[in-house]
Amino acid sequence: MPLHMVSVEENIPRSAELIAEVEDAKQEGDTRYSEVAEQAKRRAAMHGVALECAVVVGKRERAIIDFLNKGRFDLLVIGESRRPSISGLLFGSPSNRLTNLAPCSFWS
Repeated sequence: MPLHMVSVEENIPRSAELIAEVEDAKQEGDTRYSEVAEQAKRRAAMHGVALECAVVVGKRERAIIDFLNKGRFDLLVIGESRRPSISGLLFGSPSNRLTNLAPCSFWS
């Protein structure tokens, strides 16, 4: 059974004037995420772990919850690389919000 990794692409322009702007932003994100995914797959393979990677577009928490629901996963493991922000301190971090929404067990 493979391990699954999901990356969420949030930075698609909301008010792009041209479809080409959206396509350019999507292509840029896909390139960035594919590099991360390939590196993660190599590291996982070094430990005998099969890793499947997916990129989803949307708001971070909703996109992850939708991905979890479609895949019927048993465990969500999440890490964050950002420092706490003011909004995170006031409204909770994405990990905290996901603990309340995840349809499976959660490990942070």
